[in-house]
Amino acid sequence: GPRQLAFRQQDFVAEQARNAGVQPGDIILGINDEHLEMRVYDFIKWFRGRYVKGETVTVNVLRNGEPLRLPMTLQ
Repeated sequence: GPRQLAFRQQDFVAEQARNAGVQPGDIILGINDEHLEMRVYDFIKWFRGRYVKGETVTVNVLRNGEPLRLPMTLQ
């Protein structure tokens, strides 16, 4: 079946994600409530092609089993 994007923060090296409050061990599920089904490398390419610097997006993460929505301004 399709792979849902879900990877732990240590695999997603981005200072802006940390600045948004993403913590080590958080599982990134998607962006703007859009749950993504792709590998990390494809996600980074998709992300860079879709959003621009200065834009604010919502990062959907799972922390200790609780879904969270963290606003992140792209740098």
